[in-house]
Amino acid sequence: MTCRRPNRLSPANATAERPPSGRSPAELKLPSAPESVRQAREYVRKFAGSYAPEVPEERVDEAVLVLSELVTNAVRYGSAREDFVLVSLVLKASYLRIEVHDAGRRRPRLRHSAADSATEQRGRGLFIVAELAADWGVGERPFGKYVWAELAWPREARRE
Repeated sequence: MTCRRPNRLSPANATAERPPSGRSPAELKLPSAPESVRQAREYVRKFAGSYAPEVPEERVDEAVLVLSELVTNAVRYGSAREDFVLVSLVLKASYLRIEVHDAGRRRPRLRHSAADSATEQRGRGLFIVAELAADWGVGERPFGKYVWAELAWPREARRE
């Protein structure tokens, strides 16, 4: 799916495509606006509650943090205000794949340690993603890119 520049969409009108019962992926189309980060966090929590209630809460918190960092980067660096950001969640037997698509072509840059940005307020997002994810990367699309991360989600243990 490509990020297009149709009419502006307010965060209150974000569109979610819920997968058919028990199936994944799930997608959420958001405007490229700072308010969309909160909506993305809420969406991954709802997704976990619906499709993986047995996943431990700490793993859900990690997914929320990773998604928050990826959406923040997409909004801040990967798209213009009139663009959209697409969040895709794919649940597999032992992991959750998070993808955030945007219209930007510039690839994100990983700083190799938090010390690189100790005096800055920005620049730690991909470091956090790299620390929490089992794997992550960047892919190209016809009209932009997507950044993905895979998190181990052990589904056999029940949440308390």
